[in-house]
Order: sequence, then structure tokens, then C-alpha cells
Amino acid sequence: MALGFKTLVVLGAEELFVPILRFGIIGEIIPLIMSLIVLARSSTAMTADVASQVINGEMDLMKAHNMSPPLLILFPRILGLILSLLSLVGICMGILALSTFIAAPLLDISFAQLKSIWGQSLLIVDMQWVGLKLTLNALVISLIACYTAMKIKRDIRELPKASSQAVILSLFALFTVETLMIFFRWLS
Repeated sequence: MALGFKTLVVLGAEELFVPILRFGIIGEIIPLIMSLIVLARSSTAMTADVASQVINGEMDLMKAHNMSPPLLILFPRILGLILSLLSLVGICMGILALSTFIAAPLLDISFAQLKSIWGQSLLIVDMQWVGLKLTLNALVISLIACYTAMKIKRDIRELPKASSQAVILSLFALFTVETLMIFFRWLS
């Protein structure tokens, strides 16, 4: 990022850096990459966990005791994914900001310039937008993983197929949601 900023300064286009950082990197790239990482890791694990509960008859046991399997299965997973995504994005943005402050003296970028760039890039409305995106991404990933797992036949050989299916469906839905949100944000 620091090299990109220095290049834009040489070209006389440093005013483009803040919109690139604000909208491109912080608003789109970081949330999407973190969502993909969580999807790849958590979707298969979530599907396998819920599917094994279905296969072992634990869902039937919950129903027999008048418990709500969708509530007991979905709510903790949705909440866990939301918190995971928010935490990962926060850590990623913290590392990004810290690395720019470390690299700045090496590239003759003043701390006043960095403070100005980060001050203009981290606006409350943008952080709300990122939070909304991450929440929707978590909902999509967890709902698809749990739904796919709950519809599995009571056969352990169906588990790998259900996990793969959940990941593919989640990827498709995640990119669809991301595309719709981009159009909603920029065309409305």
C-alpha cells in the first residue's frame, strides 16, 4: 500500500489513494477474503457437525423432548460466524494499519499523511456497511451449511457429499450477495 501511495504521488494522483483504500480494500476486498476463508473452514465443519447429529438421531431426540432443533442448531452457529468474521476483519485491518505505520518511515511518508489517509478511510458509515456485509455473509454461510446438513439421509456415506454441496452452494450464494450489495450500494 505504501508503494502504491508513493507511485500515485509521483504520478500526481495521490487523491485517488483514499477512495481505493476506503472503498476497494476496506469496503470490499478484506470482507470478501475473510468471508471466503471462514466459508472454506467453517462451512464443511458446520455441515459435518450438524449432519452427524442427524445421522446419530440427535435431532429426533431434540424433537422428542419438544426442543427446537433449528433454534438450537442455527442460532449459536450464526452468532459464532458473525463474531468470527467481525474479529478476523478487525484483526486484518489492525495489521494493515500497523504495517503502514511501520513501512511509512522507510518510504518517506510522513505520519501526518498516514493519519490523514486513515482518518479519511475509516468512517463510521463504512464500518457499518462492512458489518452489514459480514453479518449477511455469516447468515448465508451458516444457513446453507445447516440446511444442507439437516436434509441429509441417515447414512454416513452422504456426509462428504453434503459438505461439498454446502461449500459450493455457499460460494455461489456469497458471491451473489456480494454482487447484489455492490449494486445496492453504488447504484442507489
